[in-house]
Amino acid sequence: MPNNYPALVVVKSAKDWKTVMAWIGSLFGGQQPDQATVRSGIREFIMAIKFTNCDYDDRMEKALLPKH
Repeated sequence: MPNNYPALVVVKSAKDWKTVMAWIGSLFGGQQPDQATVRSGIREFIMAIKFTNCDYDDRMEKALLPKH
């Protein structure tokens, strides 16, 4: 997921998935999303992690390869 750290492949985050992750990240102390939002968020995540739906960052590739 996009954050402050570089990545070779970045998974895009969608609205419902962000809601689910916020709830999980709060150690289940936050407002639990309704079942439809959780299901939608999981579907969004599954679609987002497909390589064809990810963003490729060639800057990271250049940083990992030796310079000639």
